[in-house]
Amino acid sequence: MWRVYAFNGAYVSSTTLDRGQGYWIKTRSAGVVSMTCGSTPKEGGEKNVMLADLDNAPSLTVGDASGAQQTLYWDVKLKDASVKESYSLPPPPPGGRFDARFAGDYRLTEASEALINIQTEKYPVTITGMNVPAGNDVRFALVEMVGITEGSSHALTNGVMVEIQNGNVKSVMIRKEAAVPTEFSLQQNYPNPFNPTTTIRYGLPYKSAVQLTVYNTLGQEVAILQNEEQEAGYHEVKFDASGLSSGVYYCRMQAGSFVQAKKVLLLK
Repeated sequence: MWRVYAFNGAYVSSTTLDRGQGYWIKTRSAGVVSMTCGSTPKEGGEKNVMLADLDNAPSLTVGDASGAQQTLYWDVKLKDASVKESYSLPPPPPGGRFDARFAGDYRLTEASEALINIQTEKYPVTITGMNVPAGNDVRFALVEMVGITEGSSHALTNGVMVEIQNGNVKSVMIRKEAAVPTEFSLQQNYPNPFNPTTTIRYGLPYKSAVQLTVYNTLGQEVAILQNEEQEAGYHEVKFDASGLSSGVYYCRMQAGSFVQAKKVLLLK
């Protein structure tokens, strides 16, 4: 069964056709679409044309500042792989109008980790998850992508809205990761280069005293970002370099015997 799409700021499934409006329908070849008129449409909207059980599937509602929204489904269990074709989307709308989809132009994916492509000129972009799989050992996160470069990471929690302000982010990755890091880590700051603020993210496998310090190229301390005991988990801190001049700096993390440094670049 092929799905008919209308456009109201984003692509939406349509169970009725209104005179003078345009619609998209996927076909395998050129032909003529025949239909009968006069029947009364059933209530329930999209549920009437659902070919997969999406009521309990993990979903992400992606929207932009214009109010347009699209709901995507991931980690979907399909009994018949051919059903996926009914959730393929028309080509992205022209003129930078809002659109959100998985790779391959689908509204759903069977994968538990997937890339979502976003098209809009109206930031911020908001993403709200529902039916997010939960467990003691794993969690899911949304990772902002600028091209192939990973940016900020956001924990994906049921009903909690993630807001993306950076207009350079054109895709986000759904990622499965350990609920608690298995080792200490200091990630590259994002964005980098930056002006004047950037985010630094790090992981602690257990409760630890953390020192996060920024130095200039002469080895002089210019900022203390963290200096206290913290619980195990993923943490992030903002570095505001408004009072510093352009140049290369080093962010150094120490937690117990773990020591690591990352080069950060301030461009004003």
